[in-house]
Amino acid sequence: MPDSVCKVISLRRRQEVAGMGGLSFLIYPWGLIVQGVALWHFVKRRPEGYWLWIIIFGGVLGAGVYVVAEMIPDLGLLRGTFQGFGRRSRIQNLEIQILDNPSAGNLENWRSFILSRRSMPRRGNC
Repeated sequence: MPDSVCKVISLRRRQEVAGMGGLSFLIYPWGLIVQGVALWHFVKRRPEGYWLWIIIFGGVLGAGVYVVAEMIPDLGLLRGTFQGFGRRSRIQNLEIQILDNPSAGNLENWRSFILSRRSMPRRGNC
């Protein structure tokens, strides 16, 4: 074969090989990342022991099943963390409740927040 034909054939083979694995760099690390996150959650939460085998031997698919079956339902446990109000907003909510219902319990809660903040209360009659 002439030398130029061999160069053309080798260039085509290189393009085919590069084309087949051209986007694999986008998929490859994510599988390991999902498995790592699933293993980290497994160690922190200690669910049933068979999940470890599913994560390790199931690869990305096993880790994905673990995420859907165990990690997503655990997000409900974080509801209080994400819905927790700060101290100032809690005081404002208590002040609104006091305007609506000036009961002894609401006033006591409001006063305890104010005194724990070590500042003078804004209302003189409480």
